[in-house]
Amino acid sequence: MYGETVKQIREAKNLSLKAVYTGICSKTNAIAFEKGERMLAADKFSEVLANLMVTTEEFHWIENGYRPAEKDYYLYLMRRSWNAQELEKFEQQLKSIERSETVTQVWLASYRLLNAYGQKRPLDEHDLGVVVSYFTRLSSWTLEDIHLFASNCYTLPYDLMLGLLNEALKVQKRYAYYKDSDKIFATVLVNCLEEVFNQGDLLTASELLEHLKEFTGDITMLGFKLFEKYYQARLIYQGEDQARGKKELQKIYHVAEVLEDQLVMNEIKKVIS
Repeated sequence: MYGETVKQIREAKNLSLKAVYTGICSKTNAIAFEKGERMLAADKFSEVLANLMVTTEEFHWIENGYRPAEKDYYLYLMRRSWNAQELEKFEQQLKSIERSETVTQVWLASYRLLNAYGQKRPLDEHDLGVVVSYFTRLSSWTLEDIHLFASNCYTLPYDLMLGLLNEALKVQKRYAYYKDSDKIFATVLVNCLEEVFNQGDLLTASELLEHLKEFTGDITMLGFKLFEKYYQARLIYQGEDQARGKKELQKIYHVAEVLEDQLVMNEIKKVIS
């Protein structure tokens, strides 16, 4: 129960009931809440967390025993194995989440599509239909939707991918000051750019690169800055001057080698091999 976790945090911070609940609820209700005998309204619960100086995200982390929720843990493992191109491990993890009740059907369909894509197998029409239907019914995007889209954008039909990317970018201003939102939008652009280059659509690639530059100026975004430089060099390689582009790609390869960024190294190898 949330109240028991609030009590745990409050006592660990040596805060009194008065310090946490004044102006929110009575002492009697606060005690009942911390015993798990009653709940607080969402707005009052948010005030309690503010008084504890704990974000909602961190609260759920503590409430789950300082571990991610099962769904988040599975998705974290799958993203890591996919980015490392450990496709056998990815497939094993997919089988694990298929047995879990915490992962929604649209996420399952998304990762089954990604698995087929990575194994170069035909995409399942039902799974594709689940994902396409989900995105085409959205009237407004949340960050979780953008996470989902970033995870499997290249499994979608190309024109649909571009249309959905445009819809995803429309909500960026709403999240301009939201924690780590730049990383989420940069991830979407990086993933879509790969497919744009594969399609030879260099005009769109150039436009998306300009969007990507908006997110890569901060020092915490250096990993995405490396991708930005990689795609700039690839644009030269595929559209302007292959010899000069190859030299630029080789320079970036050496930087990626120093940083041990295997993903960028693998992409450059594929382009210039």
